[in-house]
Amino acid sequence: MPALLHVRDLRAFYAQAEVLHGIDFAIDEGGVTTILGANGAGKTTTLRAVCGMVRTRGEITFGADRIDGRKTEEIARSGIAHVPDGRGTFLELTTEENLKLGAHSRQDRAGVAHDLAMVYGYFPRLKERQKQQAGTLSGGEQQMLAISRALMLRPRLLLLDEPSFGLAPLIVQEIFRIMRIINREQKVSVLLVEQNATLALDLADHAYVLEAGRVVMAGASQDIQNDPAIRRSYLGYQ
Repeated sequence: MPALLHVRDLRAFYAQAEVLHGIDFAIDEGGVTTILGANGAGKTTTLRAVCGMVRTRGEITFGADRIDGRKTEEIARSGIAHVPDGRGTFLELTTEENLKLGAHSRQDRAGVAHDLAMVYGYFPRLKERQKQQAGTLSGGEQQMLAISRALMLRPRLLLLDEPSFGLAPLIVQEIFRIMRIINREQKVSVLLVEQNATLALDLADHAYVLEAGRVVMAGASQDIQNDPAIRRSYLGYQ
């Protein structure tokens, strides 16, 4: 499979502090890649760097185009949608108004209507709450809304930052089940940052392990999941 996103020697900075130290990784077209590591390893910063939200050095290629140095809005329009930690819900707007905001840069009204029906098909609970103020949704429903709003951009690559955070296990399992279906049916590539290593490795094809802003391990998800030394040293479970 050809690489959709290719990152080379990526360094990221907050003020003068360097927090990513020359990492390399790639995401296959249509694939699911996860980035694992302890808190503070640089996982969220990696997603922000791809989106142009922090100062970076290095090379980021998306499709055939260099996107490092571009504005966040340009990167989004190129086909990269970001679901941040905290979900970014517009609490005063309704569920459907939030979804339509995800498609604000699109001009194809028929396509937007089609995709609205599509996300309601994946997440029927949002259909039930389409006129409800988003701030009154449960945490799980807000996470479903954040993913669906990103899909309304019709992205080629979806960046997910800790989608399981703060949610009940049954809700998390349902969201990951639906993400697997979306990846398969919509051919959307996914870059997933997730503390729950078991869930992430079950969903992903390929995994990278970060430690202190450096890639310390990379490989097929199943290989990493089955290696007891990696589990003990980097993933925090036996």
